[in-house]
Amino acid sequence: FNYRAYNDPKISAHGWSVRSTSGGPGVSGATWAPENVTFATTSGNSVMNLETSTAGTGESTKQTEVVTNARKFKNGTYAARVKFNDAPKYGPDGDHLVQTFFTINDLTAPMADDYSEYDFEYLPNGGWGETSDILYTTSWETYQADPWVAVN
Repeated sequence: FNYRAYNDPKISAHGWSVRSTSGGPGVSGATWAPENVTFATTSGNSVMNLETSTAGTGESTKQTEVVTNARKFKNGTYAARVKFNDAPKYGPDGDHLVQTFFTINDLTAPMADDYSEYDFEYLPNGGWGETSDILYTTSWETYQADPWVAVN
């Protein structure tokens, strides 16, 4: 890819969009900041940067996400290079935050066999019961929300 900005028409032409709508997942009260998705050239390669920020409240939190509605992440081979950071760009360190790369298809019905989800979730300062950094890798084949049943 070779995009210039978060609103580059080539992004949507390739089936992707930079999120600007409200809702989860994420911190309650946070906003989605498409302008925080930027592109740079590093060693001749185009690199997408997603930057989030917070002052410690939901209202001060700005999140970023790039999504596709295509149902293309189940079977097959695909690759991405992802770099997570251990420390914030500025400000104090230590918040329990989650940096994630994931592929997911919408659940069309409880226990639907066309659902899939693969999560790579990095917690640089611990959290979720962990006291230090950890990388969770999880796959979900399908699930049912109520009552909760997961196949992974």
